[in-house]
Amino acid sequence: MTQRARSGKAILLIALKKEEPAKAFEETFRKEAEKSRDGAEAWSLPIGEDEIPRIAHQVLMADSPPPFDAVVQLRSDGATTPLVNRLAEIAEQLDTWIDKSRSVVLIGEEIKITIGDGPVLIVMPLRRLPALSHEQFMSHWFERHADLGEAVEGVRYRQNHVDYAATNTLAERLGFNFEPLDGLTESYFGSAEEAFALMSREEVAVGAIEDEKQFIDHSRSHFGFYRTL
Repeated sequence: MTQRARSGKAILLIALKKEEPAKAFEETFRKEAEKSRDGAEAWSLPIGEDEIPRIAHQVLMADSPPPFDAVVQLRSDGATTPLVNRLAEIAEQLDTWIDKSRSVVLIGEEIKITIGDGPVLIVMPLRRLPALSHEQFMSHWFERHADLGEAVEGVRYRQNHVDYAATNTLAERLGFNFEPLDGLTESYFGSAEEAFALMSREEVAVGAIEDEKQFIDHSRSHFGFYRTL
């Protein structure tokens, strides 16, 4: 198997309380992002639906849970404990806005299937098909599907694998109550136009989706386009 770069990872997927105004939250979120000024922290907000035409994944997942309202990602080449504490601090700073019944955290490991970055990204939190065990899901995702992703020219693709003990401990600490994820993917692009073009290619819009149907339960997973602040 290809040797791939790995790092510790902590992710906060924010779902807003329904009564909270999105505009006011975005202003607060941007201010908190400005305060961080840490290259190991990535604060992202959704891209408007008018900026990127709908792609095959969004059509497939039209009735799936909606994209999250904001994403915060922390990375480290060392222990994850500082990431956990920092993510808890951020969640507490934004506590007024967060719907704890729908928001999600993930603590684990990020694996770079291909290298590269960009200001525009897809975040896809995944849940497995009910007929599969987590181990069966991981085997298909990290072996077969990762190789398919690596073969797509221009793709900048990462997988985030879950440390369930650390994730559950943080979720309890924050008072979150969510259905566990089986993993989370990120794909990066230089622009919204590039994202649409690459995700519309046949090997992604048809080939990748057909393979995903063998292990991902799209009806319980999420898909969203974001821009890093």
